[in-house]
Amino acid sequence: MTTPGQASVTAPVRDLARIVTIGAGWMLALRWSDRLVALGSIVVLARLLDPEDFGVVGYAVLLTGILDLLTRFSTDAALIRDQSRGRGSYDGAWTINIVRGLGVGIMVAALAAPTAAYLREPRLEAIMYWLALVSLLHGFENVGTVDFRKHLEFSRQFVFRLVTRLVATATTLGLALAWRDYWALVVGMLVHCAVSLAASYALHPFRPRLSVSGMRGILGFSGWLALQDLIQGVTERLPSLLVARFADATALAFLTTAREVADMAITELRAPIRAALYPGFAKIAHEGERVRAALLDATGVLALVSLPIPLGIALTAADAVPLVLGPKWLPIVPVLEILGVGGALSALSTNSHLVLLALNRPHMVTIVAALRLIVLAPAAFVLIPAHGPLGAAYALLAATSAVLAADYALSAWRLAIAPRRFVAVVWRPLLAAIAMAIVVQALRGWMGPSATAAEQVTHLVLCAAVGAAVYAASVLALWRLMGMPEGAERRMISLLKSASRRVSGHG
Repeated sequence: MTTPGQASVTAPVRDLARIVTIGAGWMLALRWSDRLVALGSIVVLARLLDPEDFGVVGYAVLLTGILDLLTRFSTDAALIRDQSRGRGSYDGAWTINIVRGLGVGIMVAALAAPTAAYLREPRLEAIMYWLALVSLLHGFENVGTVDFRKHLEFSRQFVFRLVTRLVATATTLGLALAWRDYWALVVGMLVHCAVSLAASYALHPFRPRLSVSGMRGILGFSGWLALQDLIQGVTERLPSLLVARFADATALAFLTTAREVADMAITELRAPIRAALYPGFAKIAHEGERVRAALLDATGVLALVSLPIPLGIALTAADAVPLVLGPKWLPIVPVLEILGVGGALSALSTNSHLVLLALNRPHMVTIVAALRLIVLAPAAFVLIPAHGPLGAAYALLAATSAVLAADYALSAWRLAIAPRRFVAVVWRPLLAAIAMAIVVQALRGWMGPSATAAEQVTHLVLCAAVGAAVYAASVLALWRLMGMPEGAERRMISLLKSASRRVSGHG
């Protein structure tokens, strides 16, 4: 492994689209392997533990997350954006991470007793002391692992993160079987952090040193991203905070679980692809029309593959929730249905923030994040006291709708990409998704409600199969009707053919 930063300077950019596509595949495999392991963990833990157990730990995680946001600096993004950064910047980033982890740990420990007293939850104090240690350890992770993404070595990132998840999940499940209480979740988080720390040094040879010399460049870019992360984090956690304030631990567990399941439908598919796209955009950020064409292509592919999934979860929630999580989780069904619609809207976004970051315009991304909070906050304060988790889902839907409109306007203004060019790459998946929703709803109406687990399985399988078939057939029909133009459909067909040839060749 070269010294951090060198490879990006000396290595020529060859066949970037192919490299990014392969990288996206690795990141997608990582994210979904991670989330499938997490989903399996949730399925088991939901039957071993009570919703209240999740809620108690959720209080501590919520507070720790807020403190984390107040001090966050996106050092990774800064190192990836500037392809010429060397050892000094990496040492500076590691120093920032340590100071931040120490500060968060001290604040979490200091607030443990007052928070437990305020929420009248004595179990919370001890949990927060352990989470303070988790925050401290995170700061010492080897910053050299940023190179796995910066130099598009995504297979190494896959190994790094998946090994960490598997060890932590196995530990959590084993302890849940033995203890049957919330401490299994707490120790699982501590093990996850410790394994991640050890793996970061085992898998990358870089050995960081404390240094302040490279901090200025990192802080200059990361300052805006820190503000954006703060705004975004407050936005993400505000619904949970209000539910915790106006309801109880069980309601908080319902909202947290519903959002985690819904996120698998959109965030867990799009985030890994975006993680591969960002370093690719950073390499061509100043090539004008090339980066615009790449952004349009990426938007079309992301809409094509991610749009039907959140709608599918919304359409099948009534059968999936009692079957997978158990009947005591039925209150999350309407919440999941609304979050699924919001996920579908998110699938239509332009992903312009990736290019804006690559162009060193993080302030524009921060403005969009602020808009989301401006819309969400009043809606949440009105809806959550009256409707609990369901009100939170509606408030999030309103914020997503506003940000989608702003996203298209910002792309036209700052990137010179007219909204009609984005519409041209997403309208076929959108119409196909609407057709899928109509057919699946009609099928559910014909089958009627499910009363037994066997009926739930049957309805779930039928709806999933019919929905997937309708979506795929509709997309292909619309694409052929338009003369099979270049775009997401052709790219996906090429990828599927390539994968099929590889499988046949190995067979």
